[in-house]
Formats: sequence, structure tokens, C-alpha cells
Amino acid sequence: MVSAVFIRQGVGVVGNVISLCLFLSPIPTFKSIWKKGAVEDFSPYPYIVTVLNCALWVYYGLITPNSLLVISINAAGLFIEFIYVALYILYAEKKQRKNACILSLCEIFSYAALVLSCSLIPNPQSWRGVVIGWLCVFINIGMYAVPCVAIYRVCKTKSLAYMPFWLSLACFLNGLCWLAYSLIGFDKYIFTSNGAGLVLGVIQISVIGYYLFKYPQPRDYILPEWLLSKLSKSQNNKIIDEKASGGRKVELSDMVEISIHS
Repeated sequence: MVSAVFIRQGVGVVGNVISLCLFLSPIPTFKSIWKKGAVEDFSPYPYIVTVLNCALWVYYGLITPNSLLVISINAAGLFIEFIYVALYILYAEKKQRKNACILSLCEIFSYAALVLSCSLIPNPQSWRGVVIGWLCVFINIGMYAVPCVAIYRVCKTKSLAYMPFWLSLACFLNGLCWLAYSLIGFDKYIFTSNGAGLVLGVIQISVIGYYLFKYPQPRDYILPEWLLSKLSKSQNNKIIDEKASGGRKVELSDMVEISIHS
């Protein structure tokens, strides 16, 4: 019989993969920043806050038994988010760079003071996990809630451009997976933050589903244009192969369709 510990580890590994996808989701944004050589109107705050969130979860994992998977994914996230913040500072204008640096330094000093306080005060075990745990909960819920801010703009414009499908789906799956992880060997902090995250993810997916079927959206909203073109070309090739193998005539329009999508 499979043990609960083994199942929990398996769920945690899946959660790590989904969380990693979530951490990597801003890559297109920073690729655009790198190409343009400017951050334009992009905000650094989500990435700076995520740095703090990951750092807190790493510390929580270090003081909580059997939390290797929590440590590993948040350590990876911390590294990735540091890169994002560094790239933002590199390409930001003077005022933007100053604000991002000040906020980052305040965050670093606040985190260092918190860890130092927990380390120096005698016998902190009775409350250390509680303080760090609830801080993780509040910041994590805030991260899950960030995409929901776009709902107002979606409702106003009837456009899903402000609510990326894959980011919302990743938030939903991340909350679901880590909620399951927290229930196997109950952890109230992971349970609370990801339970709330799951609810917020359901709200986002529901909004996307409603506006996706109610109002016309760009054809590349879910799949990128290059993949759509490739799929379209593949489908046209299939039609031609079926016609040829069946002894039917291949029309010139079939060949033109392929050349258009090539």
C-alpha cells in the first residue's frame, strides 16, 4: 500500500513543476524589455514582492520539519525573481531605478531584521513558526490576488488582454496542487494561503471562460501565433494527404492556403 508520505512527496513534486512554470511566466515580458532596452510602463512591484514571498517560504521551510520541497521551489523562485528585479533595474530610467532600488533595500533590511529577531530572542520556537507562517500566508494570498485586479478592466473593455490565460491557469493549478499537499500531513499555513489561491484561481478562470465565449478575443489569446500557424499548416497538409491517398483531386486553393501559413 502506498504511504501518505510518498503521496505527499509526489504531489509536492508536481506542485514544484507548476510553481516553476508560474515563476517563469514573466519571461516574455522581460524578453520584450531586453529587446526594447526600456521597461516602459511595466511595474517592478510584483517581482519585488515575490522575492520577499519566496524568501519567507524558504525560511519557513528551514524551521519546519519535512519541508524540503517547500524550500527547493522557493529557493529556485527567489533566484529567478532576483534576475527579474536586476533586469528591471538595469533597463529602468533613473526615477524608476531609484524607486525599485529603495523598495528592494527596504525589503532586504526588513527580512534580515525579522530573521535576526527570530534567531536572537531566547526560545523562539513557540512563536517563530506562527509569525513566519502567517506572514507567508498574507503575502502569498496577495500574490494570488494580483491577477484579479485586472477583472475590472476586463469587464470594462470586454477584452482578456489584461488577464493572460496561462498565468491564470497556472495560479489555479498551483493553488490546487499545494492545497492537496497541505492536506496530506496537515499544514495550516500552506492550506490557508493556497486554499484562498484556489478560490481566486477559480474566479479568474470563470471570468476568462465567460468573456472567451461571450465576446470575440484575439485568435492568439490562448496559443501563440506561430503555433497557430504551424497547426493550421499541419491540418492543411493532412487534408491534402487524405485527398491524394483517396484518389481525389488536390485543389490549387489547398496549396495556396498552405503557402499563406508558411
